[in-house]
Amino acid sequence: MTERTWMNGRHWTDDELIARLYGVGPEDGHIDTCEDCARRLSAIKAVREGVLNSPLDVSEAFLAAQRRAVMERAHGGNYGSWVFSLTPALSALALILLAFLLSRPAPPPQPSLASSETQLFVEVYEEIQTAEPSAVAPIYGLFEVGQ
Repeated sequence: MTERTWMNGRHWTDDELIARLYGVGPEDGHIDTCEDCARRLSAIKAVREGVLNSPLDVSEAFLAAQRRAVMERAHGGNYGSWVFSLTPALSALALILLAFLLSRPAPPPQPSLASSETQLFVEVYEEIQTAEPSAVAPIYGLFEVGQ
């Protein structure tokens, strides 16, 4: 067998070791018998302890400056502040303009010309007075009326 193999054919992966560190990993006794995996698990534990126990050397001034920068960026800085302050006023102006345009009365209807109505009645009356349909008129042209 090689150094990276074990009875089941493999060593634990880093994910399995980290899961074991937090108490949710496999419980097959591999760590008790494999020196390589036990050494890797103890190295992961050492790194975790170093991170958890290291003091934070961050000054209050640094944290305050970082907070100011985040707040300025979140509120859009100087450029976005005036745009956001005018948004309600611009919205109200748009609604007033829309209401004005929609509430205007319709233009009064244009009076129709009496001559066009008279012409319509004349044409309708002529069609009614004729006993023959208008499609017959071309046929009369084929025959000569005796003179």
